[in-house]
Amino acid sequence: MVSMQVDRLLAPKSIVVVGASARPESPGARVFAGLKRLGYEGAIYLVNPSRKELDGHPCVASIAEVPQGVDLAVLCVPKTAVQASLEECIARQVGAAVVFAAGYAEQDAEGTQEQEKLARTARDAGVALLGPNCLGFANLQARVPITMVNVAKPASDAPGIAIIAQSGAFMSSLYASMALKGIPVSSIVSVGNQAVLGVEDFMERFIDDEAISVITVFAERLGEPQRFLEIAARARARKKPIVLMHTGRSSKARDAAQSHTGALAGDDAIMRALVALEAVILADSIDELADVSALAAMFREAPTKGVGVVTNSGALRGITFDFCESMGLDVPALEPATIAKMAARLPAFAVAENPIDVTVQAIAEPDLIGTGARALLDDPNIGSAVLAVHAGKEAAEYARLAGPMLKNSRKPVAYALLGEGAPLSAELSQALRENGIPMFRSVERALGAVARLTAYGNACLRAARVADRAAKVPALAGSGTLTEYESKRWMKQLGVPVPKGELATNVEDARRIAAEIGYPVVLKAQASALAHKSDAGGVILNVGHDAALLHAWDELHANIRRAKGDLTLDGVLVETMARKGTELVIGVKRDPDWGPVMLIGLGGIWIEILKDVRLMPLDLSEDAIVEELGKLRANGVLKGARGALPADVRAVARIAAALGKAVLATPQIAEIDLNPVIVYPEGEGTIALDALIVTTTS
Repeated sequence: MVSMQVDRLLAPKSIVVVGASARPESPGARVFAGLKRLGYEGAIYLVNPSRKELDGHPCVASIAEVPQGVDLAVLCVPKTAVQASLEECIARQVGAAVVFAAGYAEQDAEGTQEQEKLARTARDAGVALLGPNCLGFANLQARVPITMVNVAKPASDAPGIAIIAQSGAFMSSLYASMALKGIPVSSIVSVGNQAVLGVEDFMERFIDDEAISVITVFAERLGEPQRFLEIAARARARKKPIVLMHTGRSSKARDAAQSHTGALAGDDAIMRALVALEAVILADSIDELADVSALAAMFREAPTKGVGVVTNSGALRGITFDFCESMGLDVPALEPATIAKMAARLPAFAVAENPIDVTVQAIAEPDLIGTGARALLDDPNIGSAVLAVHAGKEAAEYARLAGPMLKNSRKPVAYALLGEGAPLSAELSQALRENGIPMFRSVERALGAVARLTAYGNACLRAARVADRAAKVPALAGSGTLTEYESKRWMKQLGVPVPKGELATNVEDARRIAAEIGYPVVLKAQASALAHKSDAGGVILNVGHDAALLHAWDELHANIRRAKGDLTLDGVLVETMARKGTELVIGVKRDPDWGPVMLIGLGGIWIEILKDVRLMPLDLSEDAIVEELGKLRANGVLKGARGALPADVRAVARIAAALGKAVLATPQIAEIDLNPVIVYPEGEGTIALDALIVTTTS
């Protein structure tokens, strides 16, 4: 109900300002002044019990005198009057409300209780409430500025950025930054404490809004992470970039993780992995958030190919290669025709390859910068272009001549200055703004923004998912921590290869099993309270014959008695010894906020030392999982290091895809750990040597 009222908040046909005031700096006065300045065309009602009019506009003494059914109430009143004012507005069937007042959940326990009451009141009445502790919002295209931020009419009706931020100050500064650069902004929203409406509500509203080209989000906490992912998937399908800076971690208490997966898959790592695989652009700094948002807003088609650079600095060639490699951004070779075209214009000592160095010749022929950029954009190998020039007096002339050559480019173009502290001329800014070219005060920032936008373009292409999320899988018996034997029995039914073996409850059983499966064998103690058997001496490897088995049986039980006192074992798992191969781990953790996530990485003891893992959702296709494996730092090992044969990564992906579908269909699974999974050379498959499943106890 409340989400349906968001339109009444963002595009109201009528507004009541409760607490309108003649004091220029008061919230009520600033909201009223903003509505007049931007030319809001709907009905405005002012509530002030001590005045008949404000600036020529009539006032009423109380909310009770306002007509029924006003769309939006702006509560510019002290905190002590907010609850009563909201209740009076509800009595007049107001559809939405903005609460600026602070001192709620962000302050103390009492404030939290007051906020919960405020939220309950709004939800029960179906009122879309923004705040408290916020700076409001501005729907600039609709001329609705409900904020104390000094916003201006958009220069055009072109689609622009929507800024959603928990911090009002951050929203304000980001808007000011975009305005200074001439980047169109369509809407800004400060969600504050998110008592009723949160980041996800506005994202969902902006996905289908044609006035919004980019959604920029600053969040300290995402209230509905799984809904965020669903919205992000819709945005990806619509090619509408979401640029996110996330500074906080979940405050929920976590149970102690019983698996390697649970320990390694931290909250921040899970968030980053899952949102990135939905093509959300993650910004690691305020500058990066602004830079990527600006570039994405100016160029609606994200590149999928590498960058071309034209510069008047020879040193920048090497820097470009180094920086782009660290960012994962390709610097493609140019087509021979492009090289020939530039070589014909440049001195013999100049470099006509990418990056193109026009040398000091640009001083005599200032159109060379634009000519080089145009040649780059026309090259089919290039997805974007960066013009990197010294921030001297010539920079404005380069921009003036380059601008018309690059105007209306479908491929992203960025103008970067070498020399961050150099003053900027009005002519430079005007030339770039007139031709729709964003400016960056450093080459690193320009290339960084291009790298993020290119990664986004490729992420949209790669987003493959498994169609069957509700696969039929075998029932999983038991609760809590399952033994390895129980876990492997379920894995075998899924088609996951495991060693031959059976559970022995006495030494004679063990001798019989070993004779049937063949020596050498491994003995493993089995008990639900013994999740990590090796630490307790509960694993004895390479038992080669009958006499050795008798000795190993006694040794294993003695080890358990020393380590675990009177722990009673369910039995001992007797399995064949697997041949050596490359060790990986495949695991699943069901995060209480983000839902289930899969982890794949280097296994055995190395997972805890190197922590070389990839996190991913459970519904990736086999092809997508293979691609993720290729991003491991240990990928060289999988490809075949020092003459070794390449590993059968396709077999690993088959296990992971099957496991993902099974966990999605088995909600009682909390954690799974297959460690190690031995992967053999291509065509020879894999085998899971150890398995741990933790289920919910309810």
